[in-house]
Amino acid sequence: MGLTIPQTVINREKTIQKELKQKNIASVKNQKMSLTKDRAGSSVTQSIRSCETAITFDFYYQFSGYPWNEWDVKKYSDQIANYFRSNVFSYMKYGMYLDYEMPMYGYKNDMVFYNITDNDQLGNMIRIALEHAANATKEYYNLLESDASYYYYDVLYSTCGVSGGGGGGTPGTPTPTITTEELQGAIPVVNNTPKIQDIKKYTKCFADGKAATYKMTIFVDQPVKGEGDWYNIILPTGGVVTNNPYNIPTGIIFSTINGNNFDVGHSFVTFEKNNSDGTSVKQTLGFYPSESSLAGRGTMVDNSGHAADVSYTINVTAQQFNKGLEKVEYDFANRDYVLTNAFLNEYNCTDAAISWMNAAGAKFTDSTTGLFRNTPGSFGQILGSLPGANKTSSPGTVGKGPCN
Repeated sequence: MGLTIPQTVINREKTIQKELKQKNIASVKNQKMSLTKDRAGSSVTQSIRSCETAITFDFYYQFSGYPWNEWDVKKYSDQIANYFRSNVFSYMKYGMYLDYEMPMYGYKNDMVFYNITDNDQLGNMIRIALEHAANATKEYYNLLESDASYYYYDVLYSTCGVSGGGGGGTPGTPTPTITTEELQGAIPVVNNTPKIQDIKKYTKCFADGKAATYKMTIFVDQPVKGEGDWYNIILPTGGVVTNNPYNIPTGIIFSTINGNNFDVGHSFVTFEKNNSDGTSVKQTLGFYPSESSLAGRGTMVDNSGHAADVSYTINVTAQQFNKGLEKVEYDFANRDYVLTNAFLNEYNCTDAAISWMNAAGAKFTDSTTGLFRNTPGSFGQILGSLPGANKTSSPGTVGKGPCN
């Protein structure tokens, strides 16, 4: 699908801008909108909507399957376009869980998003939804490469500080940024941290037959301490960036085709069994990618001493503790590492760590929506807000390691 913008589309945008100016809200930065009722006419919005961003996207299909019948060409082209539109809206609503409304001002290609202040994240989510719809439409209708088509998006206005056209950026956004194209082609940076070959050599250490108490601690190493950013650009350093005496990478690091290395942070869990005779057994485990892609076979690493910015501990029963270990063993044998939620199958280090804790009785929920369900950045912010959370940066707990 190309990115050519026809003059008719440009003229439509000019018309929209003119209408907006007449309503005194055209391209006005930081202008506050009414929070008492929304434009769709519903009574009360489900969440507090502090700002909004309006976008327009356009698409066109010229089906070439029936060149001898102009009426069929138009009818089929409209049918394909409607299918494409419904896929975009459905993916945004059910796949990315975004708070938005449409249509806007009578145009069925426009959407108004609420509380999204990160221009790059919004642009990434829109492009992913468009690509998803394009692929679904092509497969459903068996479209040919010769069929003429295009789509694009643009920001009409924002009261969230989001700039138009997918450019710019907002305070708190890392610079330089990782584009959608770079993210899709990024690969994990190989480091010298040994991967666990047999997870049961770690979990069986707890089966010592001794009476004990149990606890589990989830650790989060944020890309930027105290911030919700999902990545941080770093200087290439041979694949290893350290900030603790155990020479463990700061987080999981990816590299783009343009040579940008970015740290997405890391989340991991310590399992701790404190025996009544004064001895203890501890294992600190984290979930990692094992293949050179954003999505592929997962593996695990002994995260003893890995740097962390925030942690949270829960006391559990022996049964809950074993449920957590069973989930670790299951993930080791079955789960793929998937960094993003672009195809609704995200399972990164934070998703894994949360699932291990929840298997033992914790009740953590997803920390963000859109391109991700969970990131160390966003989850670390939520974790740090909980009563009893430890927000002092320190190395994670050193584990026992494998048992023979």
